[in-house]
Amino acid sequence: MKKTFTFLLVCMLVFSLSATAFAVDQDSIDITDVQSQMEEYLQNVNLPIEVENFSVSLRNDLDLSQYSDKEISDLLQKDVEQIKAVLSSTENRFIAKPQTRLANHGGGEYTAEVWAGVPSIGWSTVKQDFKASISGGKIQSITFLGDGYMDGVSWGQYNHIRSWYDIYSNNTKVDINIKGDINYLFNLVNANYTATFLEELQVSGNILERQW
Repeated sequence: MKKTFTFLLVCMLVFSLSATAFAVDQDSIDITDVQSQMEEYLQNVNLPIEVENFSVSLRNDLDLSQYSDKEISDLLQKDVEQIKAVLSSTENRFIAKPQTRLANHGGGEYTAEVWAGVPSIGWSTVKQDFKASISGGKIQSITFLGDGYMDGVSWGQYNHIRSWYDIYSNNTKVDINIKGDINYLFNLVNANYTATFLEELQVSGNILERQW
């Protein structure tokens, strides 16, 4: 009986030491290197969107006790690469929605749609619905229909700040700007930033199309 009790104590001690060796204290994880890498990236790379107020924080909904230091390091680096992929990817679509009631005025309703997803993982876009009045090959007015919004399957959340437009080139071109706060959940970190998405359009006949 005594030998059995001693054996159990030894097993408990070994298990305790093993758990201590491999457990990761969430408070001890330093993600300042992730922040530094991303700040350097944002300073040196020309992105298709304008990014402001970028910050990362450790997710608080994860149990990190089963991760080793090596696994934590690898996942943080993977997060860095995925964040870069999200910010640098650009795949735009522009949806024209002709409306019969506007046909005589040479106008229509449109949705500006700018890629905001994780490549090969989640498809999502930031959109802004608007109405354009076009006459004589020139833009007469732009009217936004509601706020900008995120659509599709994504790890991200979008909170709209504002949308605005700039008409130029003798009223034949218009830029649609959609600005909002973005939050993305990655493996270990939250990425938060303010992004401005740009859709560049031009008049073609009596409709709008992409400039490129």
